Amino acid sequence: MYASGSVRGVAGAGATPAATARDAETLVQVLRYGRFGGLPVTKVLLQPLTGRRHQLRVHMAECGAPIVGDVTYSRAEATAAVDAAAPRMMLHALRLAVDWSALSSSAEMRRVRAAGVTLPEPLDVTAPDPTAAGGDAHVGGMLEWL
Repeated sequence: MYASGSVRGVAGAGATPAATARDAETLVQVLRYGRFGGLPVTKVLLQPLTGRRHQLRVHMAECGAPIVGDVTYSRAEATAAVDAAAPRMMLHALRLAVDWSALSSSAEMRRVRAAGVTLPEPLDVTAPDPTAAGGDAHVGGMLEWL
């Protein structure tokens, strides 16, 4: 079983410790323990403190708890059966927020505005509470919480 805490490591550029990889940190909060397809799983709430490519996927794989269905980073025969049984990667966003005005100084945004494109309103969407009962119905009968 895994405990809540913080994961530090590198992420980005294919998530290898290469010259382009940078330090990254993710907070991990354990919500529930269970079984998926007969194998142990842990439902966690992840909060990236930095914004690196594939950060959450890399950090969970590094700490030995790869995201169910993540065939790229799981790299373990022990999780292959669970990954194959998952309908897709089980990584879901609790909240998505985009403030387009923060991009206004970038060269790409200057080109977009020069083309006459109007920026959309800021986006802020929140999903249902991940700790609420019934929030895992999309995986059918393969998931059992302990």
